[in-house]
Amino acid sequence: MFVIGIIEYVTFPVFGVFGGGNDSGGKTTYTEIYVYSSNGVAASTLLGVQRYWLAATGNQTEGIFAGGVTPSLSNYTDKFVYSSKVITAGTVLGEAIEELGAAGNVTVGIFGGGTNSGGDTSDTWIYTYSNDTVVAGTALGEGRDYTSATGNQTECIFGGGAVGSGVNYTDKYTYSGNVVVEGTNLGVGRYQLASTGNSTEGIFGGGNTGSYSAYTDKYVYSGDVVTAGTVLGLARGGLAATGTSVLGVFGGGTTGTKQVYTDIYTFSGDTVVAGTNLTDARYGLGACSSTANGLGPTIPITYGLFGGGTTGTPVNYTDIYTYTGDTVAPGTVLSYSANYLAATGNVTEGLFGGGSNGGGVATTSKYIYSTNIVSAGTSIGEDLYALAAAGNATAGVFGGGSITSDTWVYTYSGDTTAAGTALGNARGYLAATGNQTEGIFGGGLNGGGNVKYTDKYTYAGSTVVQGTNLGDARNILAATGNVTEGIFSAGVDIAYTSTSDKYTYSGDTVTTGTILGLPRAGLAATGASAEGIFGAGSTGSNTAYTDKYVYSGDTVTAGTVLGEARYAPAACSAKANALGG
Repeated sequence: MFVIGIIEYVTFPVFGVFGGGNDSGGKTTYTEIYVYSSNGVAASTLLGVQRYWLAATGNQTEGIFAGGVTPSLSNYTDKFVYSSKVITAGTVLGEAIEELGAAGNVTVGIFGGGTNSGGDTSDTWIYTYSNDTVVAGTALGEGRDYTSATGNQTECIFGGGAVGSGVNYTDKYTYSGNVVVEGTNLGVGRYQLASTGNSTEGIFGGGNTGSYSAYTDKYVYSGDVVTAGTVLGLARGGLAATGTSVLGVFGGGTTGTKQVYTDIYTFSGDTVVAGTNLTDARYGLGACSSTANGLGPTIPITYGLFGGGTTGTPVNYTDIYTYTGDTVAPGTVLSYSANYLAATGNVTEGLFGGGSNGGGVATTSKYIYSTNIVSAGTSIGEDLYALAAAGNATAGVFGGGSITSDTWVYTYSGDTTAAGTALGNARGYLAATGNQTEGIFGGGLNGGGNVKYTDKYTYAGSTVVQGTNLGDARNILAATGNVTEGIFSAGVDIAYTSTSDKYTYSGDTVTTGTILGLPRAGLAATGASAEGIFGAGSTGSNTAYTDKYVYSGDTVTAGTVLGEARYAPAACSAKANALGG
């Protein structure tokens, strides 16, 4: 990723999820969230299957709870989407297993160790979040049960466990290459421990040495150095832990009596204080967070992404436009080439869909902002070109195109597509933008010529009503905006135009905005809360020109040219559609 100048941040949900375990009623599906900023605790969505001695890990958008005992061994997994708190069944592990550990990076989770039908195991299973696939990983160096794992975005450490009695053995699992080597031993051999950490260190806490323990080990990843940490406030085993880059929360467990107790371990200074009690006393639970394993608390996403278009033939080229400093650099190419495509996304990924390459396509391409990794997404429901897209943190709506009123809703979690509510006017060559409540689809071309018509698509309930007309009927325009307003600019009315319309969502008012610096059509636009970037297009010949539209004051200045002059690309950003700062 390209980070230049002052970093701006996109914030992910900052809470931990504690799920499953054995409570007063036995095995449970109960989950609760622990909000780090307020130390608030609240019940959340139930897991799909009652079990305990499970493990959990995840990335910025979802957590995976896997394995456990129901009372028979289980390979079941639950997917917990942090933004919506929706739980669905994930892909089962390759074997039924309990008493395992788990950690991972932004791409995969590693579930390893524990007890399977043959006894203590060294098996590991790799869960890929983007497509919910599970494959065997590299075996740990020692088979054991009641182990725990934590790590950063490069490696994870499986530490402790039992082989008849407690062990201090550790394995270092490096994600790139799936390499496992022996790590540095913990200071005290024990089992039923828990662990969490940040990008530089992991804390292994609590457990059972034959008696319940409050001991902690600090494992520093660079150099594989282990030292004693600060003891927890309550000696116990069967607890769980998760956290942020600043602190870890150790919760639940047993002292012989099931516990609601939590400890807050602050990494800088190694201080431990009591946290807020959980709402359900239990042991053998799992925990995960969008900010654990070196993921957070925030990830810098500072750019807009311009992708696809045509230079005479359709291309898959992308430009990264960094807002601070107005720098441009090439990104990763899309998984397909097209012009007249559309793009939207959420804080973690951009989604390019539809377009033309000798004819309309239903193809989509998913671009992960934090890693610049591109993969094919799920196709929308029909071949469309000259369409538009907007969306919120949960789903993107692709609408219009090819002179149709059809819409398709792409849900990011699970990569599913479904038909949405039809627009009120069938047309192509339109533009769309919006906030986290609604998207506005405006302008375009139908059988009767250019239109100034707009549709307001409200995401909750998927309702569509007519919005306020734009001031100028035109097609092949572009749009972007922030939480309060959208700017629809340029296109073709009678000729190439630089006209801008400002659509204010509250009250559905349309006023004249500031003209762009270059009249053109077939451009794309995206932006952040303060500014929008309009880039590329044609003035009769392809251009790489960009305009920076600052919403406060409605000022327009020339931006930095894109890396490739082209016509009819699409653009998206982790900060567009009121997603971020």
